[in-house]
Amino acid sequence: MKTQRTFALIPALSLALLAGCVRTQPTADARDFAAPAAWTVNVPQQVQRGGVLRVAEVSDTLTLNPFVNASSGGLLAWLGAPGGLLIQNPVDGGFLPFMAQSSTRSADGRTWDFVLRPDLAWSDGQPIRPEDFVSTAQLHADPAVESNSYDSLRGVTVTKTGERSLRVVFAEARASAEATLAFGVWPDHVFGAAYRAGGAAAVRALWPRTLAAADVVTAGPFRPTALNADGSGTLERNPHYGAWVVDHTGQPLPYLDGIEVRRFASTDAAFEAFRQGELDLLPASPTPTQLETLRGTPGTDLRENYSPAASSSWIVWNFNRASDPEKQRLFRETAFRQAMSHLVDRERIVREVYGGAAEPAYSNVYAVFREWLAPDLPRFDFNLQEARRLLTTLGYGTLNSAGNLTNAQGRVLEFDLITNEGNPQREAMARIFVEGARQAGVEVNFRAVPFNDLVTRLSSSGPDRPFDAILLGLSGGSSVWPFGPNVVPCSGNLHAYNRSGACLFDWERQMTDLYVQGDREPDRTRRIAIGRELQATEAQHQPFVYLVSPRVSTAWRDRVEGEYPATLASSHYGPRWLSLTWLRR
Repeated sequence: MKTQRTFALIPALSLALLAGCVRTQPTADARDFAAPAAWTVNVPQQVQRGGVLRVAEVSDTLTLNPFVNASSGGLLAWLGAPGGLLIQNPVDGGFLPFMAQSSTRSADGRTWDFVLRPDLAWSDGQPIRPEDFVSTAQLHADPAVESNSYDSLRGVTVTKTGERSLRVVFAEARASAEATLAFGVWPDHVFGAAYRAGGAAAVRALWPRTLAAADVVTAGPFRPTALNADGSGTLERNPHYGAWVVDHTGQPLPYLDGIEVRRFASTDAAFEAFRQGELDLLPASPTPTQLETLRGTPGTDLRENYSPAASSSWIVWNFNRASDPEKQRLFRETAFRQAMSHLVDRERIVREVYGGAAEPAYSNVYAVFREWLAPDLPRFDFNLQEARRLLTTLGYGTLNSAGNLTNAQGRVLEFDLITNEGNPQREAMARIFVEGARQAGVEVNFRAVPFNDLVTRLSSSGPDRPFDAILLGLSGGSSVWPFGPNVVPCSGNLHAYNRSGACLFDWERQMTDLYVQGDREPDRTRRIAIGRELQATEAQHQPFVYLVSPRVSTAWRDRVEGEYPATLASSHYGPRWLSLTWLRR
């Protein structure tokens, strides 16, 4: 799962027309976006154009519709543009004009005017126009569409102001405005036209996983030539992308001719294909055993433990379980969730699942955003006795003959836990938790289910959602304000523990208020202080029980070139910019 962020820019108006405005800097050649030389270890004279990159997908492709997609994986991840009006610069974390040629913002940061680059075009050859940004923002902000970016674009108004110009107005100032202004744009002549004809239902019906390749329209570096029902596919260079995205010498990007996306049932299967030389990029951070293998694999470039994770792993309990009032009561109790946190042997997970290349996690901030992490959060480390004490306060203090905790009515303390199949690390973490729980007398029934089933359950809303507990994770996020607008506020569609539509507890309301306060705070130091207070509130009440944060490794075949320098690569930015990747032949 991933949290969504968004961005947006507008046409340059004169300073006289926008008194008190600040103009941002355009790129060196304002017609094109020129990828900075610092984004690759190679110089253009070394580059060989052409070739097909072989990659793997382990995540199910649930949909190709960017407005209803909630997963960070699948074929859709290879189809979109790498930025929107703005793009984040891994050199300093700032933002550069991408689809925007230039921008102007008001002194209060609420109003942004943009001029689009003149050569923008969709993969079908139609020009990218202000209308595309207008309808993209409108669709994300319509609650009936049920977009994962709803909370990012709610309160954001985008209007056309000229043939190549648009204005973005935020209802209130946001520290995360530039991150929001990077939202991915999609064609108005496809999605906007459907919306005008049939509303949100027509949009939701578009681009299922069985979509014909010729029907996909994208602004990204590649367009599909084949899309298969199993989630595999082939992509070719989008020639219209290279008309406005170039390297720093002016050569059109991408360098590659195309991408072959192969589908695997598990990360283990994909690793074996990589080891056999059938893939060019390793799709997931390797396990300790896999790392040992990679160190001796010929023809492999290995970047080991190069970054803390830009993702989280957690267990969440369902507050909306009306069909079982006793489970709902327990799941809503802070003492219950603290007890569950005490049953997670994080140190064992670090040792056995990650071979020591991880650290226990206690915060909703990803470890890669180190400066944001609160130093003294409440911690509920592995402690069977303290877990039993807390559960006794909730009425479960007696062990039956089978060693299970029961209440006065003889009910066993028991619940179901699910995660997605095909992810051995998540399955291993779940089993370690199950073992710890059983030692304390808590019966946890664990099973792995298909990813689409898991997402359907987690995304459900209402008084009786169809699960007890889920082990999963989130990715995405922003280094500017690293809290999900769709995760922290009670209205968020990834406020996974409570999807009733309203806050149930004062601490939820406090977290929502802190989220808004921090996002409106322009001073970074004060914003970090607010973020640490938000972390402390969540850590005390444990709505998500965080597990561990691994250190990320990656590998690629030695024919693959163009990666970021080691000083820029991270799990947040990734190991490379795909448009600058090339193959040595």
